[in-house]
Amino acid sequence: MLTYRFVLRNDGGRRVEGLGSMGLTGDDEALAFGQQVIRDLMLEDQRFAGWMMDITAGERPVGSIPLETIQTTSRKR
Repeated sequence: MLTYRFVLRNDGGRRVEGLGSMGLTGDDEALAFGQQVIRDLMLEDQRFAGWMMDITAGERPVGSIPLETIQTTSRKR
């Protein structure tokens, strides 16, 4: 099991929030978990346009997910 770290960066690329770390079984699981976190964030607040979630395992980059590319199933109005 690897420890993955999840970080939000704003549209200027500045780190704005560390979302913590989690032990997961692999990169695919980390990316899927990151996508679910983004869905939850986007349901609550739409101010994240242009933001990215960076995922790393130690010093190794796993992926960067643009928040607006993740579809949510419903949105609060």
